[in-house]
Formats: sequence, C-alpha cells, structure tokens
Amino acid sequence: IDIRFQIIPDLITLPGVVTGLLIHGMIHVSRLAGWVDSPSLTGFIFWDSLLGALVGGAVLWGVAVVSEMMYGQVGMGGGDVKLAALIGAFIGWKGVLRALLASFFLGALIGGFMMIIRVKKRRDYIPFGPFLALGSGVAFFYPIERIAVWYLNALGGTLPI
Repeated sequence: IDIRFQIIPDLITLPGVVTGLLIHGMIHVSRLAGWVDSPSLTGFIFWDSLLGALVGGAVLWGVAVVSEMMYGQVGMGGGDVKLAALIGAFIGWKGVLRALLASFFLGALIGGFMMIIRVKKRRDYIPFGPFLALGSGVAFFYPIERIAVWYLNALGGTLPI
C-alpha cells in the first residue's frame, strides 16, 4: 500500500497495535494466574509489548520531527510512526530497535542504489513502510547476535574503527 499510494492506513496500524498489546496482556495475565508456565513466553509480556510500541513510535516520530527541523520537509510519515508502534507491540522494545536498525540500513542501501541509477533524486519520497516490514522480519528471524557475527566475519573478524 505504501509503495503504490504512499500511505499506511490507520485502519491497519491502530487495530494492529491494540491487537499486539491485547495478546501480550492475555499472556501476562495467564502467567500471573498460573494458567501458563512456559519459559518461552517470558520475554513477551505486556510491559515489553507496551514499551516496544512506545519506543517504535517515538523513534520514528523523533526522526520525523528532526528531519522537518533540519530540512524543512517531512522526512517520515505518520503511518510509518504507527507501523513502528505496531511492530513494537508484537516483538517488544529490543525487537523493534533491531527492526528499526535493519530498516534504516536496508532503506539507505536500496535508496542509495535508486539514486545511483537515477530512479530517485535526493529529495524524492521513498516509502519507508516496506523497509519497516523487511526490517521487522530480519529482527524477528535473525537475532542481532547473528547479524553481528555475520558482519564481523565479513570484515575479517575485526571491528571497523
């Protein structure tokens, strides 16, 4: 939707945030009541979900505010902010930080390539929603430790300083 219409509808993102919070809230209540005793659920409790939604939304809202102050134009849409909150509600605050890092990296890589081949110009809008989706997949399936090991191995096992 973001690629074609340059919008991420509230009809998708806002119920998604609520759904993520409700799911994790039910898990949290189930654990407190003793109905569920699963160590695999310990990282996905309500507070982690709530903090994830707040962190995801706040980081992209901050990017939007700073880019508008620095460049005089909107650098991040409200739909992107709400999509980041949705992602945080489902994968928690650590997961959303990994997702945002991967999203920014992928966006810079692909956006830079699009400018090199002259498909886009520096000030053109590039939809960020697809990068958020890809970044959240990377964050969910590939923990940051795996990415760091891959990166260090690609550099010959040393930190680039």
